[in-house]
Amino acid sequence: MNKFYDVFEIFQDLDTETVELFGRADFDIEDIHELELLKSNISKLDSAIDEKISSIYNDVMSKGFDNE
Repeated sequence: MNKFYDVFEIFQDLDTETVELFGRADFDIEDIHELELLKSNISKLDSAIDEKISSIYNDVMSKGFDNE
């Protein structure tokens, strides 16, 4: 599976309700799960971006480049 497309799936998981948690002043125990899910999704997104950068870098380096 292409990791870049995984990024889009992660963004879909970051729904408005989850993101709105940061704007609230009162939290309850159910919010902990939502925040943990958000943290997990951000971690997955970070990993997917790192893998994409590495893939692009390796592709460019394998083709070589001309500085002139």
